[in-house]
Amino acid sequence: MNNQVQKGNIKYILHIAQLGNKIGGIETAVMNLYENINKQEYQFGFVTTEKESRYEKKIHDMGGEIYFFPSPIKHPIKYYRQLKVLQKKYVIVQIHKNSLCNSVPIFMCKICRFSNIIIHSHNTSATGRYKFIKNCIHYIMKCIISFMRVERVACSNLAAKWMFSPKDDVYILHNGIDIKKFHFDKTVRGKKREDLGISQEEVVIGNVARFMKEKNQQYLINILAHLTTNGGEYKLLFVGDGPLTSECRKKVKSLGLEDKVLFLGKRTDTNELYQAMDIFALPSLHEGLPLVGVEAQIAGLTCLFSDTITDELLMTSHAVYLNLQDMKKWVETIQNWKCNLIERENDAALVQDKGYDIIQTTKGLEKYYLNMLKEK
Repeated sequence: MNNQVQKGNIKYILHIAQLGNKIGGIETAVMNLYENINKQEYQFGFVTTEKESRYEKKIHDMGGEIYFFPSPIKHPIKYYRQLKVLQKKYVIVQIHKNSLCNSVPIFMCKICRFSNIIIHSHNTSATGRYKFIKNCIHYIMKCIISFMRVERVACSNLAAKWMFSPKDDVYILHNGIDIKKFHFDKTVRGKKREDLGISQEEVVIGNVARFMKEKNQQYLINILAHLTTNGGEYKLLFVGDGPLTSECRKKVKSLGLEDKVLFLGKRTDTNELYQAMDIFALPSLHEGLPLVGVEAQIAGLTCLFSDTITDELLMTSHAVYLNLQDMKKWVETIQNWKCNLIERENDAALVQDKGYDIIQTTKGLEKYYLNMLKEK
């Protein structure tokens, strides 16, 4: 996409999202959209309360702006003043949320008189500690916001149900993926396994997620312990980091599985790591519509998803939902896995047909923006 744009006809869209140094679902989804949006028509700005951002250079290279704001809870007046300055430039503000616990940015946008406000839901439940309190706040805010004049967008039907009232009109915007980037490549598979010291005989179970309670990585470690007691060559591949990384490392050590588990941390070659895997496992306690689940299916992987995840994620015949209460079924499914590299090449087209190609998704968003502005 040509980043040298004529500023006369550009419509400026402000995104309020926590674009810090971590790589998460919202960050990936927003940046995928920005990279593929028609910059002859639309340009993005970003507001974050993080102190720095790994995306700053990329945003500037594409002609956008990133604004580092103070916390709207700790410094509401300062936040308001900085946001008010942007009101004249940006015709739409899109607020990306996992929950409505902190709805201050929404009210700030209303006070600043942004004429077009979008609330974009990316999750299906509150996360972290104090979930009961967070859920209570969320549902109170959900009732209040149902009376607001705002536009509503969600990554899935379940995410829409979580954040918005049943009577609300919600636009479902799938988390788009660059299909070509994740398409199965046998050559890349061989090289990446060699780089990681994985033999062609080993069955590689992969997981791409932050180490958080909701992602449930310890469940996979327990599964691996069952698999190794029954023989067979298995390797567990963790991609990502987070607050529970050390706890999971200790568990692996206590079970004597150090030679069976690779902790790869944050990676920029996730698309190639999918090629090295045989099975992708996501035993999350809850999710919106996880991008990693879509990416894994594009790569043609056998995918095991917990049945707490929205059923919209199921796109190929190689993906199944399993109950977290039945670990035996997870173990048996992995043991019964059969390698078929030829079939892996066909799954990308199935995902594309479901509407998850980033080109299709971005065009849908551009049309949505245009309709919003026409109605005004």
